[in-house]
Amino acid sequence: LHGVGGGLWVSEVGPPLDATDLFIQAGVSIGLPHNTDFNGPTQEGIGRYQVSVRNGLRQTTATHYLKSARGRANLDIRTRALAERLLLDGKRVSGIEYRHKGGVQRVYASQAVVLCGGSINSPQLLELSGIGNGALLAPLGIETNHELPGVGENLQDHLTVHVQQGLRNTGTFFEETRALGLIRNALRFGFKRQGLLIHPACQAGAFLRSSADVTRPDAQIHYTPAAGRLNAAGRIYTVPGTTATVCNLRPSSRGSVHIRTPFPDYPPAIRANYLSTEEDRRVTIEAVKRVREIFASSVFDGFRDDEILPGPHCDSDEKILAYIRRSAGSVYHPVGTCAMGRDDFAVVDHRLRVHGLEGLRIADASVIPRIISGNTNALCVAIGEKAADMLIEDHE
Repeated sequence: LHGVGGGLWVSEVGPPLDATDLFIQAGVSIGLPHNTDFNGPTQEGIGRYQVSVRNGLRQTTATHYLKSARGRANLDIRTRALAERLLLDGKRVSGIEYRHKGGVQRVYASQAVVLCGGSINSPQLLELSGIGNGALLAPLGIETNHELPGVGENLQDHLTVHVQQGLRNTGTFFEETRALGLIRNALRFGFKRQGLLIHPACQAGAFLRSSADVTRPDAQIHYTPAAGRLNAAGRIYTVPGTTATVCNLRPSSRGSVHIRTPFPDYPPAIRANYLSTEEDRRVTIEAVKRVREIFASSVFDGFRDDEILPGPHCDSDEKILAYIRRSAGSVYHPVGTCAMGRDDFAVVDHRLRVHGLEGLRIADASVIPRIISGNTNALCVAIGEKAADMLIEDHE
């Protein structure tokens, strides 16, 4: 039993649309195990995803951690504030400087500063504060206060590729969002917390092996019973169909995040380096083929229309790779830019403390040294909870 009793509610949302059931049946027909619980002992297989939805509403860390604590006398929440730099007293971080309502303000910490900017903004704030690779900071006119060459390095992410299949004679988001269908679903949501509007975009998915010689799943599918095309104005319009977007779970490509200017409101340079290794290219190509194999199953006979993306013309590895390079995008799982470890490029230790500095910890996805084989949300929540435990232990 899991999914209840903690800060975040995890549950199934049902029933799925007909096209989702077809996708699961098709996956089973080509040899994928039917997995009824991806959070159980076995990850491999195809099935419905569990989601953080309760009573028809999405549950977030804000609703379940922050909302209940916001009335505490010892908690002051500042929104629309931009952290500009950390304040250092020698090798101790004593506070932060931030911009709020047009003015620059400072706040000081008696015990610790915890940086939770994520894999993009945490290394950015460190570098703006003179913490990082001095060779990169000096050309920007930033004095190196603490040399840590691993800051901003080791960026990893899941790169996902859309395979869209045209469908007919079955239920997808297209039919459910036409005029009467949309009104019906809005009423069901408003009065009963039921219907299409309580569903996540991805109703189902799969963890699968890209080839027979792989010992455990190295690809993940996020499946949604919807498809769309771009019009001349660059806007998406829905069409009858479905989308399975697939990613390589364990990419070997490594990128970086580094500031380009000393100004906090200027975005950093994000160099993901997707597909920079032959292995990543091979796995992603094979993963696309596996998705096509599911859609080619006899289960879809009578429902299958033309392939929308990448399209029938994409009939070789070279063409598939060209399509991937042209259209793939992030699943928004960036990790690793302030990695935990003991090597020369590690940024934090096993208790989330920044190496060589006192009074500074990092608690976000940037500390994950190697990307996990799945979605990163639950792990980020676990990092936050563990960080809270460590702070209590160290300051009791």
